[in-house]
Amino acid sequence: MNRQNNEQRHVITTPLLAALGALALVIALFFSFYLSTSAYRSEESGITLPSEQSKAPVVSQSGELPASNDALQGVDVRTDNVQRVIASLHRPEAYSYLVQNTLYEGTSAIRTLTRRQFFKQDACRTDVLNDSGSVQRITLRKGEQIYAWESGSSSYYSGKAGSFTDEDSAMLPSYQTVLSLKSEQITAAELSNLAYEPCIRVDTTQGVYRCIYYVSTVSGLLVRADIFKGETMVRQCLISGLSTTAPADSFFQLPNGTSVLTKDT
Repeated sequence: MNRQNNEQRHVITTPLLAALGALALVIALFFSFYLSTSAYRSEESGITLPSEQSKAPVVSQSGELPASNDALQGVDVRTDNVQRVIASLHRPEAYSYLVQNTLYEGTSAIRTLTRRQFFKQDACRTDVLNDSGSVQRITLRKGEQIYAWESGSSSYYSGKAGSFTDEDSAMLPSYQTVLSLKSEQITAAELSNLAYEPCIRVDTTQGVYRCIYYVSTVSGLLVRADIFKGETMVRQCLISGLSTTAPADSFFQLPNGTSVLTKDT
């Protein structure tokens, strides 16, 4: 009888512990989202993120990227046409990069949050890295489905992505952020070089914030965003290590080995 009771307790306890673990992971995921976005809520700052319908990259038929901004030579980039110019840039179908978000208080950097993102098909994996560079937590979105788990865990949370986007996961504005702005929010636009990379610089005002975005004319992706409140920088977002080599399929597997990628690529 004691053995039977112990077995029943084990049957009841194991799923309960798994459910509690999944719940804790969901809480951690959305607590991280809250921390990453609460200082820059759209209703307070006017900063907008791209919608689910508008965030897909625009890719050329060939998938090729321009070698430089030569294609833009002779184009007079202005406030009234910069969004059309950015929308016309070629972008890779699959890529990966490192995202570093540095938060400032006064003139001092108080914390840097690091993410690595991988894109392939309609899937995005976001790795949350700790201070030593090790993967701490993984979020994987495929279409409208989202999965999340702690590094090394054999279980994961699964649910609808809803309004939670790839940009939210990485605390990252994107080129679509610029495209979603109202024309009166754009105060300046020009061709520029950022660390020898040809870019389009776009200066904006969004509520109490002043934002400067740099969109690469090589990749078509946003590579830097400086966000100021008044004259004081509050956040800087940097993208580095961009690779247009398609990430390995293994990056898009769940802890049980199931791939979220479409088999017929």
